[in-house]
Amino acid sequence: MANKNEEQAAQDAPKKSKLPLLIIIVVVLAGGGAGAFFLLGTKGKAEVKKVDKNKMGPVVTMDTFIVNLNEPGATRYLKIGVELEMHEALLKERLPLRVRLRDRILVYLSGLRIAEIQKKGSKKAMKHQMLAFSNEIFGKDSVKAVYFKSFVMQ
Repeated sequence: MANKNEEQAAQDAPKKSKLPLLIIIVVVLAGGGAGAFFLLGTKGKAEVKKVDKNKMGPVVTMDTFIVNLNEPGATRYLKIGVELEMHEALLKERLPLRVRLRDRILVYLSGLRIAEIQKKGSKKAMKHQMLAFSNEIFGKDSVKAVYFKSFVMQ
């Protein structure tokens, strides 16, 4: 009979909601993910991503380029983001040379005029030139491709 009374008391007791516990767990997980993103983020630094899905090499994100264009009588700007796909075997030993590459690209870009950039095929020609600079500085065939991440003219 004691067992029946205990069972009846357990059934009559108010059931506790698990909702507050679930909310706490979700908040902690979301906060931890956001914290990890901000702590481990690489804003302002060269970022290296390893991409193997299509036999791509590692991708190195260069700092954003912002230059005054060669426009007499007007102030015009170009802002571009560039990524380089490199051969993995050469990545570590050649990556410090990106300072030289950045200088070379800045000099090249600042010599361009708005009309040259707006021509059909100009972006493709710019990528080709940056690839040539990259392989000249890093060594022949060190860089497989140049990708634009952003491209803004003002």
